[in-house]
Amino acid sequence: MSVNPSNQHKTTTKRDRSSQGQKQAQFLASCAYEKHTFWGEQKGFLYHSVMEDYFTGFILHCQGWTSVLCNPSMPAFMGNATTNLNDTLVQGIRWNSGLLEVTLSRFCPFIYGLSRMSLLQTMCYGYFSLQPFYSLPVWCLAVLPQLCLLNDIPIYPKVSSQWFVIFSFIFLISLVRHLGEVLATGGSLQTWLNEQRVWMIKSVTAYTYGSLCAIFKCLGM
Repeated sequence: MSVNPSNQHKTTTKRDRSSQGQKQAQFLASCAYEKHTFWGEQKGFLYHSVMEDYFTGFILHCQGWTSVLCNPSMPAFMGNATTNLNDTLVQGIRWNSGLLEVTLSRFCPFIYGLSRMSLLQTMCYGYFSLQPFYSLPVWCLAVLPQLCLLNDIPIYPKVSSQWFVIFSFIFLISLVRHLGEVLATGGSLQTWLNEQRVWMIKSVTAYTYGSLCAIFKCLGM
């Protein structure tokens, strides 16, 4: 199969085929086929955001495409994950910056997607696009309780209060739900603890700096 526009059968020598294959491989490696083409502008990956996979999937769903679950026994795609905290946080800054870029653009899921897809699907995309703002409540959790403790200001309901049961239930059920998801996917209790710790670290670092990067970019700074 040729990547050239013309696929006419021609009699060629082994040397010619080798040279032609090398040129085609170089053409593919250059990614020039995505520049000013129908594939590059509408059907392939869309690079208007550094989160090109999220943005591309969002636009394709807005155009009426539907997703199909494909889970073969042999992995169809293998990728590399970050192996240390520093790389994880740098990657998290990039991802969250890209997500918020989409939110602050004309392609905001709650505006652009609401009239083009179902409400539930819009909420799913909106959930991920607003993920960087997790940093706001987590920063409050990291700062306000300590300040209130130092100034002897109660912020949690007393055990004798009727609101204590509701407060405790919401807090515990969120932890149990996450634990259930981890165990259902083959994780362990230690995996759950690590995810909780990493989530807190990422919220006050990667989510925060990713949000600032996206906002500064929108402001031309």
